[in-house]
Amino acid sequence: MTTTPIPPPVCINGGELLNGVCICPDQWIGPTCAIAGIAEASARCFRNATGQPGFEEPQMLDCGLTLRDINLSDFNTTNFLQLASSAQILTSRPEQLTVQNITTAAEIASRLLGEPNIKENVEKTAVNSSENLVPESNLHVEADRGSCSVVAALLQYFLLATFTWNALYGTHMVLLMRNPLLVQASYSTSVTVAIGWGLPALLVALTLAITYRVSDPLGYRQEEFCWLAALNLNGDFDCKKPMLWGFLLPVGLMLLCNTAVLVYFAFTTCKRDPILTSNMKSSNTKKVISSFSLAVVLGLCWILGYLMMTSHDPHVHQVFATIFCVFTTTQGVQIFILFTARTTVFKQGVTITKTATVLTVSDYH
Repeated sequence: MTTTPIPPPVCINGGELLNGVCICPDQWIGPTCAIAGIAEASARCFRNATGQPGFEEPQMLDCGLTLRDINLSDFNTTNFLQLASSAQILTSRPEQLTVQNITTAAEIASRLLGEPNIKENVEKTAVNSSENLVPESNLHVEADRGSCSVVAALLQYFLLATFTWNALYGTHMVLLMRNPLLVQASYSTSVTVAIGWGLPALLVALTLAITYRVSDPLGYRQEEFCWLAALNLNGDFDCKKPMLWGFLLPVGLMLLCNTAVLVYFAFTTCKRDPILTSNMKSSNTKKVISSFSLAVVLGLCWILGYLMMTSHDPHVHQVFATIFCVFTTTQGVQIFILFTARTTVFKQGVTITKTATVLTVSDYH
């Protein structure tokens, strides 16, 4: 008696023949991978009466099913477990759920948990679906899109550059007061430029390297507006944030140096100039204007910002904040008035312009 060999199956739809059996890809089943529409399954781990771990019977889910497709009216007590399992699978990625999805999932869980004599496995599955809807934390940090961090970095750089150049100007003033006939070396300009623009760039680069990550940009900047991070999750000032060591400390050191320059300038000027050491009223006015002019150029009005940050009384804080805003926003106008509008050349130019305007109008009439 001869036995006719059984030919191996012909696998289709991407199936592979292995030891006479078709290994089907996803979404295909059957001896030859000819049956479409395979469902996904969910099996929950549990312990039986003896305490041994195991898996419950897998619950099948149609791959094309979504929370929006589920109709509560189509389910009854015979298929509550399928409904609960479907909701559990579909809520397993809560970050991808829409508001409508969350509402539907909550209605499903409420419906299941509100049923009398509900089975334990259905109840546990519904509870798991509800837990999927509640995030582990209310803190969600999106990956950086770039623009806000760029603005924060530019603000940090140019503000640091401003105070660096102020400090360099103050240093130059001290050198001139100590030696009025000082001749600058040929390389001094290059060194000054390198310090004025290079030091702020170095500080910004270090700050970004230490605190900035594309996946978590809030380590470097704030979420509310594009500026350096300063507060922790509790809303308290955090010394580990870049606001302190990436801006406040270097700027504070520069302001201290500039304050020392102002004191030295006032003392030296009043000591050397016989006109300014007289008791005339105009002498006192010149002293005040000279010192105030240098203070404006050196940016010492920013000291008010530090006083504003350290004041705990709300009324005192408001006073410092108001004065700080007025002086910092009008700093350019102050420099123009003190260093340009008061000069003889500017006054002569204004006079000539007025005269020419009057003559032009007279000729026109």
